[in-house]
Amino acid sequence: LCMAALAFVSLFPIFPMYSSPMVKDSLFLPIMVLFGVQCVEIVRSRGEVLRRTSFWGTLIGLALALSLTKKTGMYIAILVCLLLVAVTRRGLRRRLIVVVAAVAAVMMIMLPKVVFPLADVAPGGKQEMLSIPFQQSARLLRYYGDAILKEQRDAIERVLGEDVAQRYAVTSADAVKGYVWDSEKDRYLLPYAKAWLQGLAEHPLTYVEAFLGMESAWLALPNAGDEHVGDLLMPVYAQGTNHSFFEGHEQLGLTASDTTMASRVEHLIDWAERTPVGMMLFSRAIWTTWMTAFVVYECLRRRRHDGWLRLLGVTPLVVSYCFLWISPVSGSIESMRYMVPQVYIMPLAFAVLAVRSMGTATTQPQPAPVKRNEVLRFVYVLNIVSCFAVVLLHTTLPVYSPQPTWHWLEMLSLQSLAIFAVPVFFMVSGMNLLGYRNRYPTSVFFRKRFWRVGKAMLLGSLACYVLFCVFPYS
Repeated sequence: LCMAALAFVSLFPIFPMYSSPMVKDSLFLPIMVLFGVQCVEIVRSRGEVLRRTSFWGTLIGLALALSLTKKTGMYIAILVCLLLVAVTRRGLRRRLIVVVAAVAAVMMIMLPKVVFPLADVAPGGKQEMLSIPFQQSARLLRYYGDAILKEQRDAIERVLGEDVAQRYAVTSADAVKGYVWDSEKDRYLLPYAKAWLQGLAEHPLTYVEAFLGMESAWLALPNAGDEHVGDLLMPVYAQGTNHSFFEGHEQLGLTASDTTMASRVEHLIDWAERTPVGMMLFSRAIWTTWMTAFVVYECLRRRRHDGWLRLLGVTPLVVSYCFLWISPVSGSIESMRYMVPQVYIMPLAFAVLAVRSMGTATTQPQPAPVKRNEVLRFVYVLNIVSCFAVVLLHTTLPVYSPQPTWHWLEMLSLQSLAIFAVPVFFMVSGMNLLGYRNRYPTSVFFRKRFWRVGKAMLLGSLACYVLFCVFPYS
């Protein structure tokens, strides 16, 4: 199992392609993984590992490095350490608080108040943290600009510009917020906040649509028939050593090496991603939302044992995922920098699920092992393979619009390979029903099944109903 995990991390293109080129956040990724390993060790030992000065010092160093290499790293480090206080023994909690205090002191006091003024470094602009309300205001002016009050419109345009309605793009806030911040706009932020609240009260669905438009790639699964399917996949950038596009790169010591082979590798990976099988393996939504949801579900499902410990062990993954929902874009190669940390730390999260116990040896007497029924591993394999087959069936939907093309023939072939999924699910369900009356009466069986299946159906139907009401024409 360890060798299989090592092979996957080594060969799955996202790991090497975002580790080797000089791209933004490359330095942040290994730090995030090491910080996640430290967090798992804290949970496993109930904080006892913090007694070692070397471990504690390393944790402080990783938390600071996490904060210095990515803007959201500070918040991830602080929130994770505060959450780990819950599992740490009382006498060692102060050490986690010291980590939080060190990060806060460096990032909130020392850098902005001392280092930046001395080095004549301009502080970051406010446009990044305000990207979501800016995008919502731009959509409001785009579709209801003539219906709102002049004072409200003027308050928005003083901050975002008179042409903000024309610059609005559904999937990205970059054109609206811009890349620099004019400090002269600070005095207009209070009137803007009042105009934003007024727009929220009058057009709440417009704000919801603007938000989901930016973050849709974290939820939407790719489909072969979608012309923008690339926005839902994970593209790679293999030409990071080529600086020839930058005039004057020689004076800065930047190279302009031949990237012919790197370009071929990049195009090969992009082609593989757009195949029906590749769309499953490289889906943004699967690696972010749906894998994270699975990890959290598996932890909560074990709440009677050590599920809450496992959940605390994957807090870097969960906290990092939450910050995806405040990113200014989700469907371009620029947004990869927000989600790649999720991909890197996901194997660690699955390792937390796979271990038998999250605790270390204790002096407490251990209960006798409970005799369990025989585990039919082939049933798990059938279910897993069938799940992938179902996803494959739903990513080859162009087969239902038959055209005499090789693309349609490819979709038809893959549909034929995956069509076994639903019959296998029925057969596995029937096998599990054999002898159920030896365990409980038929009335109890139907009551349990109705609740388990019914709540999932009701929740899914409610979610679809809300989405169709919010987006009736999408």
